[in-house]
Amino acid sequence: MKTKNFISILVLFIICSSVFAQEKLNESKEITGTTSYLSKTLKNVNIIVKGTNIGVKSDVDGNYSLLAKTGDVIQYSFVGYKTINIIVEDVTNILNIQLFKDINQLDEVLVKANIKNEAIPNHLRVEKLKKFSTARGTIDPIKSGYSVGFIDGKDINAAGFPSLSYAIAGKFPGVTIKRIINDWGVEEAQFFARGSSEHMVWDVDGFIHEEDPSAFLRFDDIKSVYVLKSFNAVSRYGVVGSGGVIVVQTKSAYLASLKNENKNNAEKYLNKNYYNNDAVAYATINNSLTAFTKKIKGINNKELAFEYYHKNFALNNNYSNHISVAELFYKYYNDKEISIQILHEIAEAHNDNPEILKVIGYQMQVMNAKVEAINIYKKVFKLRPNYAQSYRDLANAYKDNDNYNKAWRMYMGYLIQGNNISDNAIGELIFNEMEWLFYNRNNQSDINISFYPKNESIVEFRDDTRIVFEWNTSEAEFELEFVNPNNQAYVYKHSLANDEQAINNGKELGYSSKEFMIQEIGLGNWLVNINYLGNKKPESTYIKVTLYNKWGSPNQTQEVSVFKFKDERKKIQLYNLNNDSYVSFNN
Repeated sequence: MKTKNFISILVLFIICSSVFAQEKLNESKEITGTTSYLSKTLKNVNIIVKGTNIGVKSDVDGNYSLLAKTGDVIQYSFVGYKTINIIVEDVTNILNIQLFKDINQLDEVLVKANIKNEAIPNHLRVEKLKKFSTARGTIDPIKSGYSVGFIDGKDINAAGFPSLSYAIAGKFPGVTIKRIINDWGVEEAQFFARGSSEHMVWDVDGFIHEEDPSAFLRFDDIKSVYVLKSFNAVSRYGVVGSGGVIVVQTKSAYLASLKNENKNNAEKYLNKNYYNNDAVAYATINNSLTAFTKKIKGINNKELAFEYYHKNFALNNNYSNHISVAELFYKYYNDKEISIQILHEIAEAHNDNPEILKVIGYQMQVMNAKVEAINIYKKVFKLRPNYAQSYRDLANAYKDNDNYNKAWRMYMGYLIQGNNISDNAIGELIFNEMEWLFYNRNNQSDINISFYPKNESIVEFRDDTRIVFEWNTSEAEFELEFVNPNNQAYVYKHSLANDEQAINNGKELGYSSKEFMIQEIGLGNWLVNINYLGNKKPESTYIKVTLYNKWGSPNQTQEVSVFKFKDERKKIQLYNLNNDSYVSFNN
């Protein structure tokens, strides 16, 4: 089957699936929940469906109920607290909302960049940036695994602007600005990476400044400007760089020549956010052993245990209990076939719930049940044909089963519809996996159309470690902590309190995943920890982590682990990584 024909069939399937699902999307449904702050319920919280006359207030116990449709936005507001906006999805029924104090009332202006992709077909335009130096070492944008904003110095028009920050304001997506008057009475802009309350710092020729450097910088001397917003920047620069870093390189490199001053300045801004050794291993929380699973494990005979499970199947309505039983038969009784049978029964009982089906898909991949995983992700795709994650998950399942041409066509099916892959998390993840196919399975993928990789060779493409996190419900909130061998920590925050826009963007595009690259593991150990913050409903959250060692090389390995969280509110250690091996604490 040629790619063009496959895409035509795929588009037809999407249209049919969309029509099939549209009736449910247009139906109003009851959304219930509670409103609270910390452990205290909040009454009289204003709750409205934006754009309608539907609205209620939470009662004395914080309870509320209202009607909404899939795609509606429910807004929660209360004096002194930050207004929260939640997008209703197909599975949304319960929303228990934790409000938080509005302590950061900045006078911000949102600046959106005008991103154009007409130069390269199929929306595959990605800037090819060369390595550049910073106060904290060399950064290679090609191998970083995250977007690096860039402006060529010759494109900076200083005319009419009082400062450099004003001249580049609006050039970078996902950045807000706060306009201020500095100590010299000059207007400048402070930049804030999305979700951060700390403004960006400036790195000029390796010399770090917390304010706009225009006072000592000639605009015509600027060679290039880069913007770093990833955790790599934070781990290099420390707390002062937690909002991001604007790297300016000049033609004269005058400041770079001031070696002693530069050294003292860089030392001042080392990352001093250290890990406190306060995480416990995941295996110690024993959250999958319910009374039901303990009973089945205690039988200690897989045939009798399976018989007991089937006899009492209907007594357990919580799908999470059945998932735990499937895990038990796989890990404890060492019976993959029984585990797969149980998972199929769960899928049949919940064949209209994509969040539950995704968990089953995760478990199939853990067990290396490749064909079964494909079939599950096909079901999810049918339920959510407009979700970016549906394309990526099915393509990834095809790739794991060595169906490389089908994987490529699924990715192209997403791109051919005009979806942008240059400025969002799922886009970067998809492009990375397409580039892996391009370099490693070109002949087997039937790549017969133009594709523009970011890397000029497979050697540049490779990295020490790639970690992909996926979660089954878009309402999940958590914090990921990465600790380097020097015990310095970076925390990625995925929560309404820190980045409501990112969570809603994920819902609008339909994805719940994030990838991280560790370019150089080096000597010593890296730790990966998590603080789980809840998901606004009683059910558990399942997080799938795929760890790729020696990403992109002939010796690449990968391992899939699934972690379950419900009521845990403490820091939990997921991985201990080093150059030779890694330890997962999901045992």
